[in-house]
Amino acid sequence: IKTVDGSGSGLDADTVDGIQGSAITHQGDSVALTGDVTGSTTVASDGSISVSTTVADDSHNHDGRYYTESEMQTFFNRGYIDSHSASNIAAGWYTIATNNGSRALGEFQIWDTASSDHQSVLFNASHHYGTDSSNDITVLANSRYSGTNFRYIRIKEGGTYDGAALQVYVDAATNSVNVAIVGGNAQSNGWAIKDWVPDATNPGSVSNYSSFGTRCQVDLDQIVNGGITTTGDIYAGGSTSQYKVWHAGNDGSGSGLDADTVNGKTVDKNVPSDAVFTDNNTTYSVGDGGLTQKNFTTTLKNKLDGIAASANNYSHPTYNGDDFSIDTGHLSGATVIDDLDINITTDGQGHVTDANATVATRNLTLADLGYTGATNANNYSLPAQSGHSGKYLTTDGSGASWS
Repeated sequence: IKTVDGSGSGLDADTVDGIQGSAITHQGDSVALTGDVTGSTTVASDGSISVSTTVADDSHNHDGRYYTESEMQTFFNRGYIDSHSASNIAAGWYTIATNNGSRALGEFQIWDTASSDHQSVLFNASHHYGTDSSNDITVLANSRYSGTNFRYIRIKEGGTYDGAALQVYVDAATNSVNVAIVGGNAQSNGWAIKDWVPDATNPGSVSNYSSFGTRCQVDLDQIVNGGITTTGDIYAGGSTSQYKVWHAGNDGSGSGLDADTVNGKTVDKNVPSDAVFTDNNTTYSVGDGGLTQKNFTTTLKNKLDGIAASANNYSHPTYNGDDFSIDTGHLSGATVIDDLDINITTDGQGHVTDANATVATRNLTLADLGYTGATNANNYSLPAQSGHSGKYLTTDGSGASWS
């Protein structure tokens, strides 16, 4: 009878809207919760339900997709999530990251924890579609305790869509090396970190790896005690305009640099065309290789190169020459040398080209000695004596007289 149906009718039915009464929660009923979440639920008189729960701290298990609070704190402190390490690998090139042939710009850190080394390097590396000029490396910091197991960093690539390999050269076999991407790398493909793959091995994620060539490279030993090195230019010096830093690689003609002095000397930009410059310095020195041009001929230079270390170390060249000999034999009596001819011929260098000699003898005469008398030495005439005609000269051994 519908007139007694509804609230306050006092009727007790088996079902309510077709639902058995045993399945309906009644006022004052409670439901207990167990497992990671504990507590209870209570049904109020107005039909509302209140739930009181407690979640057990660290009482549940997650799969590998999740990190613990401690792990996340470590990642935040160190600035990376993924890293790769290796120990005592042979000296050589190793791939630490690759790009699959699109865009990549990331910040890397490599560090070595081998005893007495403890080197750490922070750098940026970029690659964009196999365009050589898009490969850049900028090292922001290089520090160490003592040794330096990392020597070079380079990027190798092939064709436009072949990808790139970021590599590090390890130059000591006692090592404990690590690598991590610590920043950047926001582009859709970016760099993919690799587990120290030897250069001879295809690291994966690239094409035509065997045809890869080096596109850019830096030498970490240049900043072994700190500093910055980059494959590009450095600009600095202003809040709105920056200027190229002057270095040994862009010095010289065409550098575009404007200096106040040249070798410490001020140069007047309004020098008259007829100006005469006088340099009182008469002594200059130029180091090896310092001359920009040859001021003497190649022939003279070669001649100087051939001079021995000791300038007095001279040997006169050999020459055939010539000789002569004269011999009269023993000369006796009045025989003497009458004529002696010696003839020597030389060339322009003083070498004897011909030599000869002749000799002639003759007998001396009384006339040669200035004698004008008779040629017979015993033909003597006693001169006549006046007043003694018919007398003769006698001597007694102590005197002479006429008799």
